[in-house]
Amino acid sequence: MPVMPRARRLVARRPWIQWMAIAAIAIAVAASVADAMAGVDAAQRAWGTTAHVWVATHDVEMGEPITVARREIPAAVRPPGAIDDPQGTLARHTIGRGEIVTTVDVVDGSFAPPDWLVAPVRESLPSDAAIGERVVVVSDGFVLAPDGVVVGFVDDVTLVAVPPDAAPLLPAASDTTRVALLRTP
Repeated sequence: MPVMPRARRLVARRPWIQWMAIAAIAIAVAASVADAMAGVDAAQRAWGTTAHVWVATHDVEMGEPITVARREIPAAVRPPGAIDDPQGTLARHTIGRGEIVTTVDVVDGSFAPPDWLVAPVRESLPSDAAIGERVVVVSDGFVLAPDGVVVGFVDDVTLVAVPPDAAPLLPAASDTTRVALLRTP
């Protein structure tokens, strides 16, 4: 007689055998899970001390407010410049979900000094200046605004905050399409 029908008859007559097999499997699974968890704990202890970092909770585009969550990571892998409190900051460039936020990634919410005016500038050649970056606005070899800060973008127009005396010159010069933003360090 084949083995399987014989085993089924044996289990049908003695149900405690089935329950013993189920208990053995459950014990084996529990032991495996406990061993895996012990491995995770050992690996975490091997990290040494931990440090907190802030990571982006979702993809953030340039100029958007950054929303973050606090995470613990090994202190040895904490990047230089990881910021301690990014609340109220804006993204200097695109930040992906889960990325650690550093000083390179953010600008504070106050891009320009108080009392400056924001003027639209249509650049003849894009400078790729980022929000929060300091610029000098020039046209036809003349400096229109020796100090400015990029504060935003609308289509192909760059919004630049400048001192009040330079603000009226920028829209007029932009009509000539020979305006350039010189990025300053």
